[in-house]
Formats: sequence, structure tokens, C-alpha cells
Amino acid sequence: MKNRARHIIWMLFTAMFLLCPLLVEAQTEQHVLRIRYAVAKTAVDTTYADNSQQIKSFQAWLDSLSQYGRVKVERMIVHGNASPSDADEFNKRLAAERADAAKRYVMDLLQGRGLPLPDSLAVDTQIHINWQMLRDLVEQSNLRNRRTIMAILDQPARLIVYAVKSGKKQQDARVRKLMRLDNYKTYSELRRRFFPLMRTADVSLSIVYEESPEVQPSSEEDITPVDSIAPVDSIAPVDSIAHIDSIETVARVDSMPKEPQKVVLKKKKPMRQREPWKPGVYVKTNAVSWLMLIGNAAVEADINKHFSAVLPVYYGALDYFTPTWKFRTLAVRPEFRWWFERSRQWYVEAHAGLAWYNYATGGDFRCQDHEGRTPTIGGGVGAGWRMPISRNNRWSLEISLGAGVYPLYYDRFVNRPNGPKYDEIKKTFIGIDHFGVTFSYRFNYKK
Repeated sequence: MKNRARHIIWMLFTAMFLLCPLLVEAQTEQHVLRIRYAVAKTAVDTTYADNSQQIKSFQAWLDSLSQYGRVKVERMIVHGNASPSDADEFNKRLAAERADAAKRYVMDLLQGRGLPLPDSLAVDTQIHINWQMLRDLVEQSNLRNRRTIMAILDQPARLIVYAVKSGKKQQDARVRKLMRLDNYKTYSELRRRFFPLMRTADVSLSIVYEESPEVQPSSEEDITPVDSIAPVDSIAPVDSIAHIDSIETVARVDSMPKEPQKVVLKKKKPMRQREPWKPGVYVKTNAVSWLMLIGNAAVEADINKHFSAVLPVYYGALDYFTPTWKFRTLAVRPEFRWWFERSRQWYVEAHAGLAWYNYATGGDFRCQDHEGRTPTIGGGVGAGWRMPISRNNRWSLEISLGAGVYPLYYDRFVNRPNGPKYDEIKKTFIGIDHFGVTFSYRFNYKK
């Protein structure tokens, strides 16, 4: 029986590692560049605010793509934003021009690295006011009347007409309500603290690549001459490609009177910025085991972009409120994981298991590994899914399930305090050996 169990375990491990290379597919990465603008400005100023730092980070990410084999720019989405400090028509124009300037700037960076992006793949989503950003900033602030402000911001968009010396203009009704709070004091505070952060253009870039096992050095013939790179002037302006069917425009008409001037473009949430992969160490614990009164802790370390190793330890020495109900154990369960993608969400794993045990479920017998020094040794395979649950992506929630094969040799005792030994049992367990709802915290490290 032991030889049969070992043979099954060996076949499971062999199948696991033979199938892993077949799972390699094209990978996708996304990165967001946020460019900030001064009041009423639409040109990209690399020295304004934190633009220099943001652009350097974006360029470093583009340069890191050279380590892969085939790299293709799949999509680019541009979000132009303005603060609500002026008339609606003026804000729309600012947002459109900022989006166009940011798009041209990124396309120039791509061309300089041999990654041209056809205009037909670009998606211009013009959001002239990012109300959700303003609401988030207010919610996180220390403004004493932030709840009142948030209640106003949560109201639906509605344009109203107001008179100025040059004629009549339109503005969102929420702006006028904010102006009336505290005799303009609240609006002045918002304009000073938060409006500058809303004058942005977000460029979200999607890259598809296939990892190359070995990078071959380029010959002189492979180097693209600088003169052959298309100048910025050769890139078609947005207006000249508006008729192309492949350009997608995301827009929404809010519930308001149906005049053309009152169309408000709906924002599309920018893609979450994904930084280049970095190895990390995770400290974690399984909540399911704690519910069983079994203490546990684990450490996971990244080996490379697809492999990681995990070492969990479990220890439980408590009865379930009565001597006839218990699950006492000391166990270790090392595992190796294969991650399907660099975003680290889905994985498969192969694991081994070593456990001493002493359990009773209220029946006639209590079971304990033979003479208390015959732990079961086995292993198996499993799968899991992990997602971040904090804004900085350090805290994660993980759901996992595993199955394995374990030869058992244990003694049965009469299930009462100091009950006598009844007999000995030898058999093989085949089934689920792990279920986890795990919380983890990540520490980055440099290899």
C-alpha cells in the first residue's frame, strides 16, 4: 500500500511539472501615465508639479519591455480632465486639448523605442470634469463640512445657464451650489487644494508580449536609424482621424434637457497602474484553520515571474470545549506554485505534507498517529486565486483548494479521558487535504 501511494504521489508531481511549460501564453501589461497641467494650460510641461517623476517612471517601464521577445502595443486610452472652475464649454475644450497633447507625447515616446502606435488603435475618452476624483479627495480630507460637500457632489449632473458680461454661459449646477456654501469660503478652499490635482490627462497603455527565454544581441542591421523615425509632425492630428471607424469614443448624455450644448461626456475609470514585476515575500495566515482553533503562519517567496515557494506551519493543541472533540496537529505543507500571469491572480501548485495528528469527533474512538511518532507523509496538487484588498496592493486575500494522497498508520483509543488503546489501523487517504481563506502582507525585496 505504501509503494502504491508513493507511486501515485510521484505521478502527480511529474504531471504537474511537465504541464507547467505548456501554460505559457502571451502576457499583457498595463501602465498609466498621469500628466498634470497648470491653470488653462494644454501643453505638456515636463517640469510642472510631479510630471518629471511620472514621466521617468513611465519611460523606465517602456525600457524594461526590451527584455521580452515580441512586444506589441495593443491599446491606448486617453482621459482628458479639467477642474470645474470655468464654464462647461471651456472645460470641454481644455480636456480635449490636454488629452490630445498627452496622446501625442506618449506616441512620440513609443516611436523613439520602436513601438509605433497606429492612430486607429487610440481611444480618446474626453472627461471634462472628473467628479469622482474630487469626491474622493474631499472624503479623504479634514474639511469640517465634507459630508455636505459630498452630498452635493453625489447629485446628478445638470447644466444651468448663468449671465456674465460677455453674455450667457453654462455650468454644472453642483458648482453653483458649492459656491453658495459659507459665502464662497468652501469653494475657495476646494479651488486652492483640490482643483490643481484635477487638471490632468491620464494615458493608459496596454502592452502584449511573449517572454523570450534568451535575448539575442542585435546586429548593426537591426538598429533603426534615427532619421527613419517619423517626426512628431507626421502624426495625424486627432481631428483628421475622427472619421475612422476603428476609433472608439466613450460618451454619455446625462439626464438633462436635450439641447446639444448640454451633452456631458461620462468619465471612464482609468486603468489601474501596474508597475513592472518585482519579487516579493508574503507573510500570511489561514483564517479557516484559526476557526478550527489551529494556529498557523506561512511565508511565500517569489523565485521568478512564474514560480514561488510557500512554507506553512500549523499547530493546534486544544479540545473543542470537550475532551471527546478535538483536532490536535503539528503539520508542515511546503508547496511550489506556478502563476499563470505576472499579475499574480491564478495559480496551480504541487505540495508535500508532513503531519502528526490526534483527533476525535465525539464517536467511540480517538485516533492518533502510531505511538505518537508516526506522522503521515504525502503530497498532492491544488489551485488558488489571489487578489489585492488594499490600495497599496500589499494586503491580499487568497482562496485555495488542494487534494493529496497520504498513507496513514494510527492507533485507535476509546474516546474518553485516558481511554485504553483499542487497535491499530493502516490505510491510505486520498482526498481534499487543504482549504484556505488566507490573508497576506507583501514585502518587496531586490534579488
